[in-house]
Amino acid sequence: SFHGSCIEAYVIYLLLPILNIFTIGLLTPYIAMRAKRFVFGNIALGRTKAQCDIRSGPFYRWYFSTLGTLTAISLVSALFVLGYIETMPPEEKQPATEEVTADYYGEDGRELTDEERAKAAVLQGAIIAGTFSVYLLFFFIIFLIQSYLYVRSTNYAMGRTMLGHCQLYCRMRVRTIFWITITNFILTVLTLGLYTPWARVRMARYRVESMSVISTGSLQRFIAERHAEQSALGDAAAEFFDFEFGF
Repeated sequence: SFHGSCIEAYVIYLLLPILNIFTIGLLTPYIAMRAKRFVFGNIALGRTKAQCDIRSGPFYRWYFSTLGTLTAISLVSALFVLGYIETMPPEEKQPATEEVTADYYGEDGRELTDEERAKAAVLQGAIIAGTFSVYLLFFFIIFLIQSYLYVRSTNYAMGRTMLGHCQLYCRMRVRTIFWITITNFILTVLTLGLYTPWARVRMARYRVESMSVISTGSLQRFIAERHAEQSALGDAAAEFFDFEFGF
């Protein structure tokens, strides 16, 4: 079952994100930590409530290291592009500025030669290909960052969660989550959304297969005692997974 309150949910998922705007995003790791603690710290089996002992320090370390890496990649990419442009010979730069008109006339009214038109076309193609490559790289980096933060935070939160004498454990891998996420996205786009159910099952299967429980006592006895304490669980487990992955 789940014992989280609506007030706490409003604070974590509504109030804190609003306040995060005024902190220029500095509250983002703290909000992520509170969200994980809210989910894993409020699950229960019978009358036994989970204890989720996590801190915001690791979240800040993951988020700021990711931000620093992304900033470094952006700076290196920008310097590479600027350096490439500066090292280009003047005769290769000129056609790119002269072919601005559709009738292949330069800014001075002079008709461009076939060689200049060819150079301009090649340069235009290179610029378009480079721009597309940058957007594609950015697209992959975003998915990689998302996968990294999700895996690290979830593995950490579950590894610090106790349910009675049972220790929860999660061993998801960043590269596997990244591969499943990117391929699910591509297949969903190519099939115009028809692949969505298979994509969700595929991701849910890996998440569940990566989870385990380490018990210091008899697990069967613990579960039997917890079931005897409660009136009905219903679909509590399914509701929990929908809640966690939905947010």
